[in-house]
Formats: sequence, C-alpha cells, structure tokens
Amino acid sequence: MAGEIIELGRGLTTLSGGTRTQVKTARSPWQVALKYPEPGKCGLCNKDDESKYIPGPGWKSFQNANTPYPYHRILIPDTCWEEEKLRALGGVETLLTAWQYAISELKRTRPVVSPAWIFTHIGYGSGQNFPHHHWHILEPATGPEYLGLKSSKMQSTIIGESAHFVTGLWGIKAAQVFIIPKSINKTKASDLFGEPSILRELADEASRLVELFNLKFGNPDYCLALDLSYDDDWFVQYTPILNNWGGTEFLAPYRGTPYTLPWPHEKTLEFLKS
Repeated sequence: MAGEIIELGRGLTTLSGGTRTQVKTARSPWQVALKYPEPGKCGLCNKDDESKYIPGPGWKSFQNANTPYPYHRILIPDTCWEEEKLRALGGVETLLTAWQYAISELKRTRPVVSPAWIFTHIGYGSGQNFPHHHWHILEPATGPEYLGLKSSKMQSTIIGESAHFVTGLWGIKAAQVFIIPKSINKTKASDLFGEPSILRELADEASRLVELFNLKFGNPDYCLALDLSYDDDWFVQYTPILNNWGGTEFLAPYRGTPYTLPWPHEKTLEFLKS
C-alpha cells in the first residue's frame, strides 16, 4: 500500500499511509511517570542566586547559567506542582500569567522582544528534565527562517477558531497542532504585548487544546511553545509525544526526505471529534 506525501513548504514533507493508519492512544513504554524529589530537596524550589527576579506573586525567573543560546532565562513557580496541575499547566489563568510574566521578562531584559521562543516541556518524553514546572525564554542561536504559515495550509484539519486565531493540525509530528492568527486583520506578535485581551484569547485557545488532548490521549507528554520569531510570522505550537521517531526521521533532516507520520493528521481530527 503506497503512502501519501504531503508538502509542508520550506522543503518539509510528511509521509503517511501503509499499515499504520489508525490513531494509537497507548504510548508505552516510552512515556515514563514523573519522579518527584523528597520534600525540601527540589533544586528549583530552593533556587536563589544573584540573577533572581520576581515578576509577580508565586513566580521567579533566573538566568540560565549553562546554555548555548545568546539569551536564555527560565521562569518557574515557587513550588513544585502535583502532576495533574502540571499537565494542565495550572489552567488557563495560570497559563496566561506565565505568558504575561515571560513577555514582561523579555521587555525588561532585552532591547527588542523578537526573535524569542517561550516554551515548556511537560513529561520526560518531551524533554522535561526536572519535574518542577519551568518555562524557557530564549533567543534562537541563529536567525529563524521565515515560515509564513497560513490557515489555508490547515484547511482540512482545523480543530477550532476564535475571533483572532485558527487552531489546526499540521507539521512533522503525529497530532502536532499550530495556533496561528487569522489571515483577515492578521494579529501581530506585538499585539500580544499591548492588548491584554488578545493574549487572554490566545491562552484560552491553548488551554482548551491542552485539555482536549489530555482527555482524548490520557495526559500525554507534550511541549507547548510560543514562537515570537517575527512580528508577522509567529504561532503557538503544541507537540504531543504520541510515538517515537525511527530511522527515517533521524535521516530526514539531512537528506530532505519525508518525516513519517504514524497516522495522517486527518485521522487525528476524526479521533478528536469522536
């Protein structure tokens, strides 16, 4: 059975089909349960150095001391969260607060905000090294390439819409989701800094997305990233870890061959709506 190759632009392609066409919700054995340190033993709960800054009640930020990036800070709550709260990012109000504080950190510590990435890893499978919740705020090491993602590319896999944003399945990972500005009256990244209602709307959409995937896929590991690379080319990216990559994916970025999806994005859409 031949597979289907989808062109994503910028040389990125995906391949799906063959024998793996249905959504699999089990992620054993690679999704490992988080292991919390003994009370009082968490390094991030106790972290306090000269780079410490308190953006607001219950949160603190620090310079990342060991990073290859030209600019890299972390934003953390004062204490560890229970896993249920962690996987939900604390709910929409807490997510909104985290993004507000992260953006204020960029404005406080840099002459310009963009390009910048604000992201968190949830679960070991997505790259979370410490169970203490933390957001990375960094400047890419090199200038990000202009993606120019438009809603028309996700037309067949749209999950939801709001006044200013479209949420759709797209990308090189199974069930990867992008929240992007609507093409009409396109919202700029800078609008997030000066319009509280816009950032709240975005947090609402992202929180609903996290909640939906937690419900349908049983709390998967994931990464949630706010990409502020360009004022007119930015997005939120949600990447659940629903399958391991294999040999074809390890070779793909070097040879320009497709990334193999375990099932098409359309199948994910069907499953989410079921």
